[in-house]
Amino acid sequence: MLDTDFPEKGIADINELYNINESVTLKCALTDIFLDDEDKVVIKDIDFAEMGGYETVQVFKMSLVTDRSFELILD
Repeated sequence: MLDTDFPEKGIADINELYNINESVTLKCALTDIFLDDEDKVVIKDIDFAEMGGYETVQVFKMSLVTDRSFELILD
């Protein structure tokens, strides 16, 4: 069964996390490369891009900060 509805609830859930302005756990395959299970992030900004022609998906970009220390090694 295909979902043919605009992802209104998903957008509202993301917006709620943004509005609490506190650290939250982020589970995502991409960020899991950099963050451990106990690491938390604060959502500083969310950008919902226009999706011309698509009614069932919504692309978004988040700017995050974390207190995790990273070490950059250049060869």
